[in-house]
Amino acid sequence: MNVSLAGAEGSSSKRYNALANQCRAVNPSTDLATFVRSVVGGSGSGPGGGGGSVLTIPSSFNKFTFIPPRNPPPGSVSCSQHDIQDASLVLKDELVFDRLAGFSLRTKYDSLKKDTAEVEAHVRQLNECMESLTRLQQ
Repeated sequence: MNVSLAGAEGSSSKRYNALANQCRAVNPSTDLATFVRSVVGGSGSGPGGGGGSVLTIPSSFNKFTFIPPRNPPPGSVSCSQHDIQDASLVLKDELVFDRLAGFSLRTKYDSLKKDTAEVEAHVRQLNECMESLTRLQQ
């Protein structure tokens, strides 16, 4: 039993030592330079480590400024209730991930509202009891 435990411990020790050696061998600047070269696609920098070289973005990467979409002029978009054929497409101020889950969420919400009303009524009754007890003590 002790021999097998020692063997397992030795193998895990070797594995963790190998992992630690790999972690110590990491050179962030070399890894970053390799990554940039792979993204840019050119060898751009010379053997001197890129002293003064400028990385250029290849033509496959285009920069566009973001322009938000314009609102259509009022009256140009007409949408009536008859245009919407599926009742599930009617947008509400709620977030539903699944149609079937929406029903259970709605019922849970309604039950929580009912529970809240019951608790508020109970709190009102308790407050009235407290007020009547304080009047009796005076």
